[in-house]
Amino acid sequence: MQKDFWYSGAILGVLLVCQFGVAQNPDQLSTIQTPPDSIDKIDFLVDVEPILRRHCLECHGPEKSSSSLRVDVRTSLLTGGDYGDPAIVPGNAAESFLYQVISGASDDLTMPPEEKEPLTESEQKTIQTWINNGAGFSDQPDAITTAISSHWSLQPIKSVEPPSEFIANNNSAIDAFVAKDLQTKNLQRSPRADRRTLIRRLYLVMLGMQPQPGEVESFLNDESPDAWERLVDRVLASPHYGERWGRHWLDVVRFGETDGFETNRERPNAWRYRDWVIDAFNNDKPYNEFVRQQIAGDSLGEPIGTGFLVGGTVDIVKSPDVQLTRNQRQDELTDFVNTTGTTFLGLTIGCARCHNHKFDPISQKDFYAVEAIFSGVQHGETNLPLAKEKQREIENIDTQLASLRQKLEPYKEPPNNSNKQTTLLPSVNFRENEDRFTATNVRFLRFVIEKVNNDTEPCIDELEVFAGDRRVSLATNGTKVTSSGNYDGNPKHKLEHINDG
Repeated sequence: MQKDFWYSGAILGVLLVCQFGVAQNPDQLSTIQTPPDSIDKIDFLVDVEPILRRHCLECHGPEKSSSSLRVDVRTSLLTGGDYGDPAIVPGNAAESFLYQVISGASDDLTMPPEEKEPLTESEQKTIQTWINNGAGFSDQPDAITTAISSHWSLQPIKSVEPPSEFIANNNSAIDAFVAKDLQTKNLQRSPRADRRTLIRRLYLVMLGMQPQPGEVESFLNDESPDAWERLVDRVLASPHYGERWGRHWLDVVRFGETDGFETNRERPNAWRYRDWVIDAFNNDKPYNEFVRQQIAGDSLGEPIGTGFLVGGTVDIVKSPDVQLTRNQRQDELTDFVNTTGTTFLGLTIGCARCHNHKFDPISQKDFYAVEAIFSGVQHGETNLPLAKEKQREIENIDTQLASLRQKLEPYKEPPNNSNKQTTLLPSVNFRENEDRFTATNVRFLRFVIEKVNNDTEPCIDELEVFAGDRRVSLATNGTKVTSSGNYDGNPKHKLEHINDG
């Protein structure tokens, strides 16, 4: 039996870059073509550089680079500064941020600042023509291609051959790599472990628990040549394998079974995603499927997998302030983007929320492009389809329950005129509970809570009484309510709200 060991980072980097557009495509950048020369011949050193030095270099040069932008480096102009867009789009001055701000075409920003001397129409025309001609630099190549494509997590996976001189004396290719490194550092192998140590290490690493004494004795007494291989297979087949290794993945996706923040309410259905991860490990789900079913599981028939998005903290106490509520929503979306980036790309995308990333090749524009993918995702409850095995299991249980009820029927207490309850009520649910009794003419109705399971103060948000389809408990019908204990000082929990509909 073979198990996949999953890890994030470079493995999926290229996949998500293509799917989400997280980083600019290095191949596209390396094939930027300079359009044919126009009638106007523009030389960067002779015509353009003096204009930039006179108007821009003081704030965007080697001594000072405001907004992380330098106009004397082609790489910087092509990637852009903190505003998120490239400063120049070779061949298209109208779409170039640099030309927009110097020509007054931008509604948000004008450069140079008001206290500085603006560019003349002739200087603006020179910059415009230079960009339309391809924005060539006389002394600088397309350094941007190297700057982006050399990032470690965006490199293609390469097959590395094990050192041939170490293969013969080692059991596997991994051992050959280890042997070579040990020799390089002038180190010796540790002595071979005895069987008792081996089984203990195997159980602790793979299952996170000690082997049972009987399992140890069985392995010690097994003299067959494949005893170790069969032991490994048995350990990998254990359901505890997924529980042990699934925890690492749950840490990566910041999974929690409570909401966090000041309320920290329990999530009664969070276990579904947790168990989905455990089952994925135990069933050897291929890594590419494991990833896709979490990013787009709702479209692939695996909606539980997509639960990773909402597995983190959420502030369920919304503010009456519109701006603060928007900020809370933005924090939720940023959490989705951050988790997706760190989990599947090995990149800290979140830095680009406020500015182009300082280290990773991600612009602010990229960040909000990825965020747009998740803009429809909300925290909440949804109905999930049951797996076929679960459906069959429920059908079998229903059949057993029907048989048991039939056997218990002769022992049920006969009904009387006191409306005494003769069967157990359903378990109390914090969302909604119903109790039915024979229609009776009454002037008063009392509802009593004997005890709550965590000894906290009970709280009822709504109490409804129906006679047929008519809701007779409504305040608009003249019904009045009293209570033996109220939650004072909270505008959302008042006695008048209990039957206001």
